[in-house]
Amino acid sequence: MNLKKILYIIFPLILCFSLSIFAAQPIEKTSQEPLEKLKKVFDKGFEIIIIASSSLDNNESVRDRLWGIINELFDFNRISMLAAGPNWKSFTEDEKKEFIEVFTEFLGNTYLDKIQEAYANDKIEYFKQDIINEKKAVVSTLVLKKNTTIPVDYAMINVNKAWKVYDVKVEGVSLVQNYRNQFANILLNEPPKKLIQRIKKKNIK
Repeated sequence: MNLKKILYIIFPLILCFSLSIFAAQPIEKTSQEPLEKLKKVFDKGFEIIIIASSSLDNNESVRDRLWGIINELFDFNRISMLAAGPNWKSFTEDEKKEFIEVFTEFLGNTYLDKIQEAYANDKIEYFKQDIINEKKAVVSTLVLKKNTTIPVDYAMINVNKAWKVYDVKVEGVSLVQNYRNQFANILLNEPPKKLIQRIKKKNIK
């Protein structure tokens, strides 16, 4: 699968930021921090979109605020390293830094483009969180659309007392693994700098 097909994997994930009715279901009697963090950030995004739709805020201002909450939730550094997989060790320090920057921009722009589209009839249910240990947890949600239900699981890690998402499974498909497979295929025949250039081109609108 090439980079042009990435949106087909990301698209269901983006629904989790759409104009939705956020509803939490009863969960197990464990620490609620990961689930609460996820819901808090999603609610912020929902509020920004609702307010923007009834105000004169320009598109760039709205995107800046949404970008802020995306950064609050996702550990893009970790996602980038995991997506690079074993090939990460072949990157120079400068390439690692640049890869994180361009890949973060790519993911962020993809999210923002979809966040600002209207999916007013969607609903998210938070129904379970599994605390694996003091550092890791998985929050399970359902995206309820008119004619389908999409399970979305968020793998979260506690970094400096803040829970952040480092992988997402949509209907069992890992976002990180999907990118890792794509990048591994590219890096079989091209050096890291070529992969970085490919992603840079995707970031140019």
